[in-house]
Amino acid sequence: MEQITEKILLFDTAAGEMEAAYEAFCHDQGIGFISVKESEYDMPLGLVAYGDGEQKEPYIRKEKGKLLEGSMMLLAGFTRARLVQVIDDMKKASLPHIPLKAMMTEHNAVWTSVDLYENLLEEHMMIQKNLQKKEEKRE
Repeated sequence: MEQITEKILLFDTAAGEMEAAYEAFCHDQGIGFISVKESEYDMPLGLVAYGDGEQKEPYIRKEKGKLLEGSMMLLAGFTRARLVQVIDDMKKASLPHIPLKAMMTEHNAVWTSVDLYENLLEEHMMIQKNLQKKEEKRE
């Protein structure tokens, strides 16, 4: 595996402008950029970010599998302070919003893209539900 460096992984970005905007941002910031392919969705996220072709080969999808139903971002190799700075810089650069974001950890590095997506989607829905309850209490 290669040395741990900062990388941003994008999943199911509907390509085009969004992907290009994030790739340009990463280039300008000196951050590695990976547009994760559907064929890599069953691979441990640590391998997606830092593995080489030989390490990845056994995990490459040979058949259609579960897909993501929206975009997701994974930030790998960042310190917490640097992560905050990069997220702030993304906002300043007016990059397209991707609500499902995670930082790679020792825990989720062994998950697949689908596992992470489902977990983030569940968290996002719980947060939205809690925000809605707070708004209803205010009224």
